[in-house]
Amino acid sequence: MQSNLVFSLTLAPEGQQTLLTFSGFPNDFGIIYRISAVLYFHDLSIYRIHAETMADETVNDTFLIDAPFENVSILQKSLESDLQRLFTKEIAVLSYIAENESKMKTLRSRRTGDHNRRIEIGPCMDSNFTQIVIETQDKTGLILEVTQVLYLLYIDIASTDTQTENNDVRIKIRARRENGESLNDSIRERLQETLFKVI
Repeated sequence: MQSNLVFSLTLAPEGQQTLLTFSGFPNDFGIIYRISAVLYFHDLSIYRIHAETMADETVNDTFLIDAPFENVSILQKSLESDLQRLFTKEIAVLSYIAENESKMKTLRSRRTGDHNRRIEIGPCMDSNFTQIVIETQDKTGLILEVTQVLYLLYIDIASTDTQTENNDVRIKIRARRENGESLNDSIRERLQETLFKVI
């Protein structure tokens, strides 16, 4: 059995919502994907994400969620326990989601399609990173599915800013390949094609 990993997870009230901060964990591939999965599993809608890597190569990721602030200690322990399972790779993300049949069914349901959706993928001028901008209607599990697409294509999220307002969501991601290389034209094309299938 693997020992517990060390990270900091805090929950603090912010207006009518709750700010979750995940920090102190070494920057690694798939962090936002796994956190998004846990929040989806616990019926916690995400309204805003800001993710960044600090000078010491640890992450400082914040998620504005709709969690009620009563019984916060119980919720925090539950989130920490599930994240330990995913980060120690005790269980794969989709196997974890499958423990809740209704959640897996929702994730697999067909999208009706948002005709106003927009995806832009292009190089960042000052680096080998790629900027991905997604604008669409918010949907249950949307952020989980977007981060899953990146994870399965071995694309690492260096930073992201996500904003939701009036049921519209804008996701801005700075990314590159897991091995540090930039995204070539073929990968960008495949990424855009796959993202259009889930948003």
